[in-house]
Amino acid sequence: MCRRPPNSMGFVYTGCFTTPARGARGRGIGIYADGSAGVADPAGVADPGWAAAGAVSGLTNPSYLLTHPALPVLYAAHGDEGYVSVFAIDPATGGLTPRGQAATAGGNGVHIALSPDATRLLVLLTGASGMIRGAN
Repeated sequence: MCRRPPNSMGFVYTGCFTTPARGARGRGIGIYADGSAGVADPAGVADPGWAAAGAVSGLTNPSYLLTHPALPVLYAAHGDEGYVSVFAIDPATGGLTPRGQAATAGGNGVHIALSPDATRLLVLLTGASGMIRGAN
């Protein structure tokens, strides 16, 4: 059985590589809506029926994404870049509105995580790491 995570708003976000240097074919952040009609496949597993609901293009390698556990916020680390982007999530449509960017301690963010109290964003960089205060 497919279950929605407790803080899910019914949307999934996909990142990708976008630059020729990465051999990329992606265009940005993909947004998919949960069509949850509960259709079962032959094995009896519910098919969530994901459908394209939008995208944010014009981004450089938004390759790692993270949603805030309690707020309608999405963070994106950008491969080959020295910043993390922050987006507000529209709970009704899943749409993303840019809220800003925060510089990292170097380039090529490859993983991000929030501190347990969700006030700091940890960015793992190739060869280093950095912490951004005020992640909300």
